[in-house]
Amino acid sequence: MLIEFRNSFPDLTYTVDDLVAEGDKGGARWTARGTHQRDFKGIPATRRAVTVAGTDIFVIVNDRIVEMWTSARTRLA
Repeated sequence: MLIEFRNSFPDLTYTVDDLVAEGDKGGARWTARGTHQRDFKGIPATRRAVTVAGTDIFVIVNDRIVEMWTSARTRLA
C-alpha cells in the first residue's frame, strides 16, 4: 500500500508538528501534504492538493513500538 500511495502522491511530504513522551508511551502530531497525481485505490487522479493531519500514540517496550493508535483526517484543496 505504501508504494501505491507514494506513486499516487509523488510529491508527498511529512512534517512532525509535535512529539511527546512519558514513561513507555509517546505521541506524535504530524501533517502530510501532496498532490493526487495518479489513480489511487480506483480513484482517478484529481490533481488537487491533499493535506492529511494525524496523531499517533504508541507504546514502546525494549526499544520497539508494540502498540500504536492512529487518528487522521484528510482535507482537499
